[in-house]
Amino acid sequence: MVVTESIIGAAGQLIEAPVCETAIVYVPEELEGWEFRPGLRLESGFAHASRAVETAIEDRELGYRYDDDNQVRHVGVFALYDWCWGGDPQWLYAVSDENRLYSHDHGWYLPEVGPGWTEQALTDRVDQPRELDCSATQLDIRETSRLARRLRDVTRTELCDTLCRIPGQWPVSDIELECVGWFLE
Repeated sequence: MVVTESIIGAAGQLIEAPVCETAIVYVPEELEGWEFRPGLRLESGFAHASRAVETAIEDRELGYRYDDDNQVRHVGVFALYDWCWGGDPQWLYAVSDENRLYSHDHGWYLPEVGPGWTEQALTDRVDQPRELDCSATQLDIRETSRLARRLRDVTRTELCDTLCRIPGQWPVSDIELECVGWFLE
């Protein structure tokens, strides 16, 4: 799941979709064993990290379309969901920032939805749309055009650079990453 989270977060940043800011961080041995939640402890090594959204509430409904610049941000959600074969839609709303929308928790993206994606599933689903099941009315038309152009213009080099950031210690092969790159391209 960490691989999928990292890929989709980076893909979202690549097209300027409204995803939380993500990075791959290194947890040093000195922090290993620290209990960050009851029963959950840090392990040393590379980890996927996401910057916290202040005053965030989580919702599974794509709402607040008329707050902040969400008519623009919702377009990015639709684009990312279709492009990366979204699953388990989850949104954060920054209450103190007029309910500004962020897409997050992308571990269940890529076909067949979730951490069990395979090369075969990517190959089988590459030409199938993956539409988000919610209203697409009142979206910003300029952002729709911008994102359509941006998706057409994503280069192989950008995708390779994105996928090459995945640490070699993570449970994914170069062949699998190459297939994800082909799928996104």
